Amino acid sequence: MRRTTAPRSSKTGQRKAQTARRGREANKNQDATGVAELRKPQPSLVLPTPQRVNASQRQAQQQARRRRRTARQVRRFESVVA
Repeated sequence: MRRTTAPRSSKTGQRKAQTARRGREANKNQDATGVAELRKPQPSLVLPTPQRVNASQRQAQQQARRRRRTARQVRRFESVVA
């Protein structure tokens, strides 16, 4: 295992140190609770649900529609002004 040489004063460094320590402790005594804690799914790794995917897609479509509409309006306005 490679120990990172991050400054331990920084938040990231502290977090890294914490996780490394937790991992070492779990390895040392194979404590079931420690292992379970390490195996807990991280919130960032939870895949988006279908509903969430659909919602984001719908949002993207709406934004695109809005963008097209404004572009059209700008073009119309410029043709009138010119």
